[in-house]
Amino acid sequence: MSRVSPKSFPQGIITKGHTDKNFQFLVLSGNVLLLIQSHLANLPPSQRRSANRAVFYFECFLWLINHPPITSTLDLRTNAFLSIQRLFYGALYSNCFLAAEVKYSGRQRLVRYFFKLLAELSKSSPINIFVYSDLTDSQVRECIAQFEAIGIDPVRAAKLMGWQVADRSANSFRLKMGAIFDFWA
Repeated sequence: MSRVSPKSFPQGIITKGHTDKNFQFLVLSGNVLLLIQSHLANLPPSQRRSANRAVFYFECFLWLINHPPITSTLDLRTNAFLSIQRLFYGALYSNCFLAAEVKYSGRQRLVRYFFKLLAELSKSSPINIFVYSDLTDSQVRECIAQFEAIGIDPVRAAKLMGWQVADRSANSFRLKMGAIFDFWA
């Protein structure tokens, strides 16, 4: 199977469109998913919505790069998990992953609450957390370039092209993932 750069999808793999509440996690699973869900429930509603979307995007990203399942909190302590966070950070700011219609402020909110959720998780279990707040503009561009330089299976990317996000209100986005995750399960 040949691999392609995310730059092959200049309009973004995930675009605006219809919504679907039918979602199944495949990569984040087991104790890790239970831990994430328990911490999401403790967040205030406005933060919970953004953190929940960020977790959906993270699952989408992990599935796209064909990452092995993350089932144990031990998986969150590795340098590989740290590298994945850096790539995900680049993906969130890349128009090749999220459509250009997703505003910069929306991307910032996703980043902020994703890493806030990881910080909350680290209170109950040690986690390697990527420190994004100290990045310069050139380092942010480097993260984006790193994501855009990885090879992605074009079949997986084609499946992702069916995933949609919809502007609900105040730049709130929800993914349509059910059919794709069910297909690959």
